[in-house]
Amino acid sequence: MNQEKIEILKQIFPDSFIRKGEEFVCYCPKHTHHKKKLEINLVKNNFSCWVCKWGGPIFKLFKECGTRDQANKYYALIGHAPELKEEEVERIFLPEEYLFLLNAQEFPQGVAALDYLSQYEITEKTIIQNKLGICLSGDFRDRIIFPSFDEAGHINFFTSRALYDSKMKYWSRGRLSQIVFNELFLDWSKPVVLLESVKAYCRHFEQVPNLICLNGCYISKKYELFKKIIINDCPMVYVGFDPEADKESLEAISKFTEYDIPVKQVRFDKQPDEIDSKQFISCIENAHELDKFDSLRRKLWSAVA
Repeated sequence: MNQEKIEILKQIFPDSFIRKGEEFVCYCPKHTHHKKKLEINLVKNNFSCWVCKWGGPIFKLFKECGTRDQANKYYALIGHAPELKEEEVERIFLPEEYLFLLNAQEFPQGVAALDYLSQYEITEKTIIQNKLGICLSGDFRDRIIFPSFDEAGHINFFTSRALYDSKMKYWSRGRLSQIVFNELFLDWSKPVVLLESVKAYCRHFEQVPNLICLNGCYISKKYELFKKIIINDCPMVYVGFDPEADKESLEAISKFTEYDIPVKQVRFDKQPDEIDSKQFISCIENAHELDKFDSLRRKLWSAVA
């Protein structure tokens, strides 16, 4: 059935290609761009443009492109004009008990939090700029709060780190799929560096621009972060995952190379939060650029090893 859909779409968009057998990729008719940025999902029967964000169910596309006969032939293959549900964006607020960390120095928890951060050379300037906090009571009691702000400066996520022994060292609020961590500080016209941990992010925040904390080592094509990187044609993505996450690093790299985004793998001998910023920058400068074939070879090598 996909082949029949492709034949119909090729009549409308002859300059196109197929990705992974289920994505029809072509130029968007809504704007002029030097790359093919319109994607039509042949399984879900919806479409979207990475640049202008035009998208929706396939019938919206046929309203503006192609003939009625082409549209009817496509609908006959799927039996209907499908609907597309949009994910509701979750509103996030800091805990009511949140206290700015530098205002908590008279409390034992505040002193303990500052001592903990000093082990990772996290400075007062970083604490102020990132609005790090502490909770003395409530659900997040005895936890350091690491907020994230969207491009307009609104809270969109926060994670917390337990000061003392806890079954859950880290505990977060918000959906990682919907946010870009601290987008407020990012310049999409320049390279970005992806990191796993908020500790590494804070340790190198002052010395390395455009850091992005993933709060993990996974990124999906459905993530808002991934979409923003593609939409903005980011000039370079440095994937700086922890040393033990080589497989996850290669998976992330392969996703970016599919969309012609330049990407380099940053290799660390130690955890990124355990090295100083001078060493960290040196690792970035020595990062290796991988193309889609190099990435595939590395994946196969890792599987065999």
